[in-house]
Amino acid sequence: MTLLSRWTAAAAVYNDRRMLAILLMGFSSGLPLLLGFSTLSYWLSTAGIDRTTIGLFAAVSTPSPSSSSGRR
Repeated sequence: MTLLSRWTAAAAVYNDRRMLAILLMGFSSGLPLLLGFSTLSYWLSTAGIDRTTIGLFAAVSTPSPSSSSGRR
């Protein structure tokens, strides 16, 4: 089995409209977090803030699974 045929077989999963919709929704839900945190990290590092503080800020501002699970 060649590399191209393996990639084709893997991509064939997304011929189903439902799977393609799941892929696009998953990508779009994670993209704002990635862009926001990477831009914010860049701005904070150019402002002279150390990496530890940036990491703590990112950890605090990241939504936790328990807060979005709907439990009280």
